[in-house]
Amino acid sequence: MRSQFALIVFAAPFALFHGILAAPSCIPDTSTTFCDPSRPITGSQMRSIFNTFVDQFYFKRDFQGAMKKFVSSNLIQHNPQIANGSQAQVEVVTSILANYDGPEFELVIIDVERGYGVVFNRFRGKAGTGLPITGVADIYRFEGSCMVEHWDVIEGLPPNSTNPMPFRK
Repeated sequence: MRSQFALIVFAAPFALFHGILAAPSCIPDTSTTFCDPSRPITGSQMRSIFNTFVDQFYFKRDFQGAMKKFVSSNLIQHNPQIANGSQAQVEVVTSILANYDGPEFELVIIDVERGYGVVFNRFRGKAGTGLPITGVADIYRFEGSCMVEHWDVIEGLPPNSTNPMPFRK
């Protein structure tokens, strides 16, 4: 009996660390990567991962940390102005969003059946830049716990817009 107790006491921390005894935490601390295309996840885990990614990437503007933790380094990019790979997206987004305030709102849609997360945001050009209010829809495709593919739709508000507030929440 004592040997079984000793085995449990010494083996439990190892098993918990490696996710053997308990389901792994859905969102780890910010210093680790969470991206594993082969790791199956539930719909609620996908929602949690995507919501955490959106908060870290868009609102906290921790582009590097969010991409490292949740997005494949081999990200398939469908924006013709950005190369494939998560690092290319970090570099482009960092330079573009340096001139924008926001986002001012978010709308997140998650299709757990097909493995997609979509976020809609509105950004406002910083004073003096002359940049218009811009609506952005980013679409990410999941494989396991990892986002592996990205599309975006970007629309700037032209000065002669018939609809002055098309990006309103």
